[in-house]
Amino acid sequence: MLMIAMPVAALGDRGAFSVDGGGVLSAARVPPGVGNGDSVFGSVAGVTLGARYAFRNDLEVSANGVWFQEEPFYNDNTSVTTPDGVFVGQAQNRVGRLGATIGAHYVTGLVWRLRVGAEVGWSRLVFRHLHLVDVSDPTSPRSFGLRLGDRTVDGIVVAPVAGVEWIATDHLSFAITPRIYFLLGEPTMTAFTVPITVSWSWYGWFR
Repeated sequence: MLMIAMPVAALGDRGAFSVDGGGVLSAARVPPGVGNGDSVFGSVAGVTLGARYAFRNDLEVSANGVWFQEEPFYNDNTSVTTPDGVFVGQAQNRVGRLGATIGAHYVTGLVWRLRVGAEVGWSRLVFRHLHLVDVSDPTSPRSFGLRLGDRTVDGIVVAPVAGVEWIATDHLSFAITPRIYFLLGEPTMTAFTVPITVSWSWYGWFR
């Protein structure tokens, strides 16, 4: 009876092709979008979509894309230098992120599978509606009126990955695969990210 209840194959089987999709949460200390100032801790949510292919029973390669909804961030003690002088205040902006990675995962297990690996790729930080605000009088904050515009920062990202996957049926699985993103750009940033995904798999492709 146990063998009947268990899936016939596992996602790590050689030749398996899997498509993943789901939600993702990320927490990070975000620097100001302009000038120099305090980084502030915050979280953003988004969606992820990707695909995996199993070259061996224990080795998969992956490609993933991720997009995060913009959220407001407020960075204190931010200094901005302009031709008119140096201004110090609170940087207010909306911050979003998107990116794409490729990677390799070691996979072990049958119904419950452990996966560890690493990914590398491209990431874009988007800072919109940038303002520098004088908050020295909390009862009457005022904008310095600087024309800061929007800012986009592209950089390389590397991410170690470790997570667990449950094989629900021969083709359907669910996974939680936390990873730490190291964004190697200017500004640099580290983000702890937790994708929660559902996968559908096909077997015997490109064996």
